[in-house]
Amino acid sequence: MTTLDRDAHNKRIVHYYDQNYAGSSRMWFNNQSLALHFGYWDESTQTDFEAQLNTNQQLANRAELKRGQKVLDAGCGVGGSSIWLAETYGADVLGITLSADQVRHATENAARRGVSHLTKFSQQDYTKVDAENASFDVVWALESVSCALVKREFFAEAFRLLKPGGMLVLSDGFRRKRPFATKQDEDLMRQFLNGWALPDLATPDELITPAREAGFEEVRFEDVSERAEPSMLRLYKIGRWTAPLAHILAALRLIDPIVAQCAQGGYDQYLAYKRGLCGYLFLSARKPGA
Repeated sequence: MTTLDRDAHNKRIVHYYDQNYAGSSRMWFNNQSLALHFGYWDESTQTDFEAQLNTNQQLANRAELKRGQKVLDAGCGVGGSSIWLAETYGADVLGITLSADQVRHATENAARRGVSHLTKFSQQDYTKVDAENASFDVVWALESVSCALVKREFFAEAFRLLKPGGMLVLSDGFRRKRPFATKQDEDLMRQFLNGWALPDLATPDELITPAREAGFEEVRFEDVSERAEPSMLRLYKIGRWTAPLAHILAALRLIDPIVAQCAQGGYDQYLAYKRGLCGYLFLSARKPGA
C-alpha cells in the first residue's frame, strides 16, 4: 500500500466521520455514554445506553483493568470510552483519532464531564503513535481496527506501546470467510463496507495470526454477534427510512454523498449479517512479561 493510498484512505475516514457526526449524533449518539458504537445486550439490558456501557465493561473485564492504569484509546471518536475509563477506573487515558474535529469534541466532552485531568486527546494515526515503547498498560480499540488498511501494522504498534504483561482489547465487526461462496455475497459485503468507508473486515484468522506474529500471547477471539444483533437491527431500521431520503438529497446536492452512503451502510450491514457474511467480535491478547 503506497503512502498516497494511505493518505487518501485516512482522508476518506476523516471525511466520513466529520460529515456524518451531526446525523449520527441525532439518531444514534447517546449523550450519557457519548458512544457511537454497538451495544452488548445481555438478559438484563433494557436500553441502547445500557448496552453501549456493557460493551465498555466487557472490554474492561477482558483487559483486567485496574484503577489508575495508563490506557491508549486507539480510535477514540468523540471520547466516549476514554471518558468512561477515566470516570469508572480513574484511568490515565490518551485518546487518538485521525479527525481534528473529533479531538475537539472529545476534549470538550471530557471538560464537561470533569475528567480533563485524566484524559488527553490527540490527532494521530494508531499505526504510528507519538509515544515511547512500553508506555501503556492497556491498548483499547473499540470498532476502530476495521478502519486500518493493514491490520498487522496496528498489532505491531500496539505491541510496541504496551508494557510487559499489558493487554490489548478490541471489539469490531468481522467477515466470516474469504472469499464468500458467491459474487452476490461479495457484492453485498462490498456495498456495506463502502457505505461505512471501511477498506474491509478481517476474518478471525486475519486478526489472530497478525496478533500472534506481533508477539502477543493468550490471543482470544470471541464471536458475540448475538449480543450485538439488537444494535445491528436498530441501525437497519434507521437506514430503511433514512437511506432513500438521503440518496434523494445527495442527488440534489443538498447533502454530501457520504451521508447517503452511511445511511445505506446501516441498512446493508444487517442484511450481510443475516446472510451469515459478518459478525461482531471481542479480541484480547497479552504482551509477554511482568
